[in-house]
Amino acid sequence: MFSRRQLVSVFAAGLLTSFTTSHAAEATMVITCYSMSIVPATADFGGQQLKLSFTNEEADNTNNEWFLSGGTSEVSTLLVLDMPELPNLPARQVTALATLRIPNSGDLDVNVLTDFFEVSKPVATAQTTGEFSFDDGMDVYPGTLKATWARDAGATTGSCKLQVSVPDFGLVNVPFNHTFEILQFKGAVTYSVTGTNVNATVDLQRLGGPGSFSGPWPLYQFDRVELGWGGTPWDGPSGQKFKVLDSFAIEDTPLTRSRAGLQKSDFYLGAFFFDDGDPTTPFPDEYDLWEILIVDTNDADGDHIPDLSDEPGSVVTPERPVLNVRVEGGRLKLRVQGKAGQTIALEQRTNLDTGAWAPGQSITLTADSQEFDLGVPAASVFFIRAKL
Repeated sequence: MFSRRQLVSVFAAGLLTSFTTSHAAEATMVITCYSMSIVPATADFGGQQLKLSFTNEEADNTNNEWFLSGGTSEVSTLLVLDMPELPNLPARQVTALATLRIPNSGDLDVNVLTDFFEVSKPVATAQTTGEFSFDDGMDVYPGTLKATWARDAGATTGSCKLQVSVPDFGLVNVPFNHTFEILQFKGAVTYSVTGTNVNATVDLQRLGGPGSFSGPWPLYQFDRVELGWGGTPWDGPSGQKFKVLDSFAIEDTPLTRSRAGLQKSDFYLGAFFFDDGDPTTPFPDEYDLWEILIVDTNDADGDHIPDLSDEPGSVVTPERPVLNVRVEGGRLKLRVQGKAGQTIALEQRTNLDTGAWAPGQSITLTADSQEFDLGVPAASVFFIRAKL
């Protein structure tokens, strides 16, 4: 974890404190899956149980996936309906391609993320509709869906109540109570620029739930506006390995700096494919399309081009501070030798194997050498890092 940073370890009165500094720049990265999961549900129909489930149309197993198919307003799936024996109909399983509109398909706060897939945005009780049709080779049986959605802000799961109608089967507004789930991760992309190569690593935490992605991300600059990347492995949730396909896997979709009508832009937009978005199942092409948003406020030369896609000669390397720590009267004292005006962000965690770095104090030097009182340590053993 510290291969790209200088690590200084200090033992004092039973307290282990680690400090890190870095020449590399850090930007904020958000990745959002453009598939969602809707788990199976059952419904009573005349004393019989119907089961409704969903899957990727090319999958050989039920994986609950609905994926974007109509801009940002519509999702599709292979609908699977298990029916017992009904009057004039034998017991059978029928499948059909289905489409369904989603609520909150816009971007009300103009942060370039579709509101429905953004964990921090609630889905107030909202209704949408959809269609499907069963084709048994001899006849086509049209059907409709009525969906009522709800999800709390900050939650990854919500409710999707579907009313299913297939008039030719005698089914009219049969209610199924489903749970749906969205996937979004946010964290840091740390990078340094050498020529047109950008040596980057990602450290992303799932929003609203457990899980993370981390690993290398070899970027390269096409120009001051666009970047591409090579295929790379990431460590993902539940210890699974995920392979990010290179940027040419999605034609004409590089990582692009977008001004959105502004003179200055510090964000980049793109999309990528995982080779397999759910390695726990045998089928690879699922939950694989993800949107990328990177916000990079680093602009060392003030030319309104973030350092991520700027020429390396334009990036001014900050002077590395020297850090020393001591304990006095049970309180932690940090001395920093650097350059007046430098700002250093402190982060801490109690375990390097689990959890994430939590933001702490932000300190600014008013002199080239200055001591700061960090207070009484919150634990007997914990780790601190300081980053420019």
